[in-house]
Amino acid sequence: MNRKGVRIIVILILFISVVIAFFFSPLFNIKEIEIMPMEYYDEKEVYVHLAGLIGKNGFSEILKHKSLSQSESILSFQLDELEDKLVFECPYLRDVSISYRFPNKVVVNTKERIPIFLLKERSVYLYIDSEGYLLSTFTEEDEKPNLPIVQGIELDSYKVGQPITKSEDKRVDTAIKICNLLKQLSIHEGRIDIIDVSDSDDIWFYTHPSLSVKFGDMEEPGLKLSYLKEILNAGFNGESDGIIDFSGGGYPVFRHNE
Repeated sequence: MNRKGVRIIVILILFISVVIAFFFSPLFNIKEIEIMPMEYYDEKEVYVHLAGLIGKNGFSEILKHKSLSQSESILSFQLDELEDKLVFECPYLRDVSISYRFPNKVVVNTKERIPIFLLKERSVYLYIDSEGYLLSTFTEEDEKPNLPIVQGIELDSYKVGQPITKSEDKRVDTAIKICNLLKQLSIHEGRIDIIDVSDSDDIWFYTHPSLSVKFGDMEEPGLKLSYLKEILNAGFNGESDGIIDFSGGGYPVFRHNE
């Protein structure tokens, strides 16, 4: 190689070194973490898990929190491993995006899990979301949310942040499907107190103090619940003292308690 070739290589190495030194200099140290508003977490609760980023170089953190399988997305400036860690540590978070914004900011966007029903295990209530994940627990001394309590499901064990769904237990899937439909129809909060799925072919709802709903099986549940919404909106409630019966097929009938 002649001198001109050597000189070009040296200049190229020096140029690359300067560029690397520039991007990994304190000019790109993280000074701000912006967390988008959430419903179930205060921004400070999430910030505490990310505070260690402050003062560190943004490009260095991108490389640090990328696995080999994620190397193709380095240019996206996403901190993938931190995203996974945050989802693990904060059960109400379903998806997290943590991105480095040139030159000194990290931006956090989240999608939260939404509780749709409760299970009761002895004196402990369990918040369950639309995918069957256990989000948190509370006791009878705490204020109870306006969500239906599902009866008829027994758990051998449970862990916050993990799904309660068992593939062999049809009742869990039944409860999730019903409560998702109730939420879609906006009748899941404060309208139904108890859902009993002990028998998936003979499901009952209860609204305190004296209204019962004989829902029956899971044939056309969306249609049945649409009818139920109409009935509740027409003025039937826990004081109605009777049974709304879907077992005859078609539009339900109301029978007064004897």
